[in-house]
Amino acid sequence: MKECLQCKKEFQEKRESAKFCSDKCRVKWNRKNGGQQIKKWQAQSILNQINEAMDKLNQRIQNLTEPTHQIKPITDVPKQSNVVFNVQVPNKPVLSGFEAYKEEILATTWSGDLEKLMRRIKADTSIAQWQYRVLENLAKEHAKTFTN
Repeated sequence: MKECLQCKKEFQEKRESAKFCSDKCRVKWNRKNGGQQIKKWQAQSILNQINEAMDKLNQRIQNLTEPTHQIKPITDVPKQSNVVFNVQVPNKPVLSGFEAYKEEILATTWSGDLEKLMRRIKADTSIAQWQYRVLENLAKEHAKTFTN
């Protein structure tokens, strides 16, 4: 006979490791005492897994900091060219992808071109999802202005 940890009544255990007279007492005791206690060997196992993961991570970091190839100094410096390019720089500032796409959508006058542009924007990995949704809504509103 054993004494139940929760209700302190004696009970006939079905197994040697039994601590409670019923499931109800077991659940009540676990809720009162913070649930299942972790055993020392379980904590050690978790700690070992964390240490192994840290070792692997440190190894990967070490591999990233080691150069992958030899850098050779430049010995042959090419002669400078005397060719001058005549390039006209527009007064307009260069816009980021998102801002440029907004202007491009508003400059589009045909629905076929707008569809192609939207496919190109969707494939652009530099555009965030929220930016794509904003551009998509702008394109839908702008498409309403087209006369078919």
